[in-house]
Amino acid sequence: MPLFTYLYNLKSNGHLLSGLYAALCLACGWCYCLTESWLILGLPIVLLVFLSLATDIKYAFYLLLFSLPISIEYMVTCSLGTDLPSEPLMIFCTVLFLFYIAYRPHLLPPKLINHTIVGLLLLQLGWLFFSVFFSVDGVRSFKYGLAKIWYLVPFLFLFVTIYTPKRFNTMLWLLIVPTVLLVIKSLVTHASMDFAFEKINDTLRPFFRNHVNYAVLIALLLPWTYYLHQQQKPQTVRRYTLFLSLLLLIAGLYFSYTRAAILSMIVAVAYFYIIKNKWLTQALITVALLLGSIILFLKNDNRYLRLAPEFTKTVYHNDLASHLESMFVLEDVSSAERVYRWLAGLNMIPVHPLVGWGPNTFALHYKKYAVTIYTTWVSDNDDNSTVHNYPLLVCIEQGFIGLVLFLLLFLYLLYKCQTLYHRILQPNDRLLLATTSMVIVITFFNNLLADLIDVDKNGALFLIACGVIIILDNKYPTSAHQNIN
Repeated sequence: MPLFTYLYNLKSNGHLLSGLYAALCLACGWCYCLTESWLILGLPIVLLVFLSLATDIKYAFYLLLFSLPISIEYMVTCSLGTDLPSEPLMIFCTVLFLFYIAYRPHLLPPKLINHTIVGLLLLQLGWLFFSVFFSVDGVRSFKYGLAKIWYLVPFLFLFVTIYTPKRFNTMLWLLIVPTVLLVIKSLVTHASMDFAFEKINDTLRPFFRNHVNYAVLIALLLPWTYYLHQQQKPQTVRRYTLFLSLLLLIAGLYFSYTRAAILSMIVAVAYFYIIKNKWLTQALITVALLLGSIILFLKNDNRYLRLAPEFTKTVYHNDLASHLESMFVLEDVSSAERVYRWLAGLNMIPVHPLVGWGPNTFALHYKKYAVTIYTTWVSDNDDNSTVHNYPLLVCIEQGFIGLVLFLLLFLYLLYKCQTLYHRILQPNDRLLLATTSMVIVITFFNNLLADLIDVDKNGALFLIACGVIIILDNKYPTSAHQNIN
């Protein structure tokens, strides 16, 4: 009998289930008397949690969402790390969902499978696994591909399958509450250090590797926190709580001293006004021309070499204003190190232009392609971090085809948000679309200066945002006769 058939039949027979559970408790108590092992006493609790989650899949997903902000990095071996408890819960939700759909395949929305966004994400995943065959380190790349699966399945497929407006609000609460608590912890600890710029990372451990992951999580949650705030009735405890949460999140973002995350909020607000006025095409052309001009200017006569910083001047700065100013003159260590890795990455691309070096291999090979005059005092890269520009990383590791697929997805999302905004007339859904589009823009902007789509605390919210766009697109089709994208 299939697992889910058995579980659901067992759930429907309360007396039998209670009897079996009581027998298990007695058996575990007897075994404890013989072995004096506390682990045996915990077995009934673990089984009860497992049965509860397995028989109602939305609770497993709720637990996963709540775990995201508070998960910590744990090194299983010197070369294998995981996020606890979020990654095991992702795997659990992935397996659970596959069993769930095998038992009730009709519950998988056909509109989900047929949507362009899903098609582009699956094409990206397929190309990623294809590039594994040509990787310079196939095992490392294959492990990376597997991790992509248990990101995609729960945060997109499972999310869309169980979505209702009420459940989505619950999901937001489960993300916001632990994040706000961590912000309070950071602010209190940071205040005891006089909000010293160089101490911010110390206030975030063990929950965040650095202030960038922390700040981007806050930036991603701010639009949805505002959306949830607007859903509450006036002068209620929930509305006041969410208003206070907004203030705390803004304070946390400011004192994170993370330039990209702060600037991404401004860009997201600008994007909202762009789609509101249907200016997206003009805006994208302007950005493309501006970036192209800058690249040509720097490349002509190798001008970029003249901007190389002095090794002794690339330092951390002790306040946000100096930190922002140093970004433009390359006297900040993080800015200079980014350029160092970008140049190395650009030199790597011609070696394997079509299929790339293989997923998750950049950190192993980039130093031999670096431009040494851009070397900084953190160029040893002891933590094996990557190129700090996700589109560039995709091009390096998956070739030009991988980059094209990635850019197609984001361009499609940007245009879909604009068309949907003018198609939706219901105020709450329009607000949901507006805030979700801001989440997408914040994701893309921050990934121009970091590689965060593969970070559980950040990448998960991007996939959920994709799911929200799919749901709204199917709810408001182009015409009465067009139900799928």
